[in-house]
Amino acid sequence: MDKKITKNIPFLILRIGLGFVFFWFGVDKLVNPENWLGYITPFLFSIIPFNLEIFILILGIIEFILGIILFSGYYLKYTSIIVAMHLIVIILSQGFNEITVRDIGLLAIALALATGSKNAKM
Repeated sequence: MDKKITKNIPFLILRIGLGFVFFWFGVDKLVNPENWLGYITPFLFSIIPFNLEIFILILGIIEFILGIILFSGYYLKYTSIIVAMHLIVIILSQGFNEITVRDIGLLAIALALATGSKNAKM
């Protein structure tokens, strides 16, 4: 197997995995926004200037689009940076819990893709 291809396989796996997570979370927020209302902390509730369900739907659209872009592999570095920033905001707003641990893992994947994605499209 070509070394360039085998070198990019880990990035392909990370890209597809992270893309699936964001695609799935986006779709779920669009289909079941009420399921996500419990994740809005009192601090976020106090600074969101409009209806929480609309906020969840907007997040769903953003996450769905980020998932699709990750799947495609286009603009991978920039998309990964946006995903990382999104995850940092989530981590900082949620406090430390089991969801934070998951999101730290997703953040590590996004940062790996952002820093090593120059030739990661396959």
